[in-house]
Amino acid sequence: MNKVMPILLMPLFFMFSETVHGQCNFLNGDFETWQVDTLPTSFNDTIYYENPAPWISFADQFAALFSSASSFVPKVNKTTDKNSGTYAVRLDANPGQSSDLESFGFCNIRPDQFTGFFKTTGTANDTFLVNVFLINEDPMNFLLNGDTSTAIGKGTFIYIGNQPTYQQFAINIKYKSAAPADTFVVQIANINSNGASPAVSAYIDDVSLFLTNGVEDEEKTLGFQLFPNPTNGYFTVNLNEMAGSGPVPITIINAMGQVVEEQFVVNQNRIDFKLKQPPGIYFVNVVSKENRYTRKIVITD
Repeated sequence: MNKVMPILLMPLFFMFSETVHGQCNFLNGDFETWQVDTLPTSFNDTIYYENPAPWISFADQFAALFSSASSFVPKVNKTTDKNSGTYAVRLDANPGQSSDLESFGFCNIRPDQFTGFFKTTGTANDTFLVNVFLINEDPMNFLLNGDTSTAIGKGTFIYIGNQPTYQQFAINIKYKSAAPADTFVVQIANINSNGASPAVSAYIDDVSLFLTNGVEDEEKTLGFQLFPNPTNGYFTVNLNEMAGSGPVPITIINAMGQVVEEQFVVNQNRIDFKLKQPPGIYFVNVVSKENRYTRKIVITD
């Protein structure tokens, strides 16, 4: 029986509540957004620390229970040592310990790939690990039960040793059945396997969950085409059958939900965009008379 990583011991404290047409509600994959969160301790005080919400760390939550505000040292940290943008996330692990980062939310497509960039200061036996699961059950039950055999789709990336510069990884998600999956779970871990070795840090940036196969079917479902993707900011939207359906609003929002550009299109199929925004993940929303469609676009340097 396959098991979820043993670091997953704490209950989940965050869950997405919104889903849109044709995408996974996967947020802050570029780790540009950080917020101050609080953790209660057993010493009747409160820990304040920065967290790349909506990502969470079970190791940090567990450690807070046995720490005071003055002694707590987070394993998840913001760093400017990034692959792109301004920030990345650094997972620190002391000898014989591990650090972790999790995210999960609703998903109404069957994504087939999870990608990102990483580097690590690990030694010969230290491990950088990424697990991705697609499920159609309550993610809390899935994680707390510890049995991953119920996952409809899953993929894993493992790297052992040292990787001094950012390297891209790609996980191909394999499905064992045609059953629908409405929730994704992503787990990232830095495991310091050598008890006598020094502390180990893993750096992660620009992670993304998306569909690569069956693009034509996805675009038909989504109602419009968007290309190229990723892009340096120049891209095209083809409205197809929506072009003659009256005024069509096209809105582009960033990972924080802020509108960065908006157009109203009338009797026009092809719309060219020159988006002058920082690198990161954005969402293109197109609204017709009958449906609302959303696609993710990645802006690179």
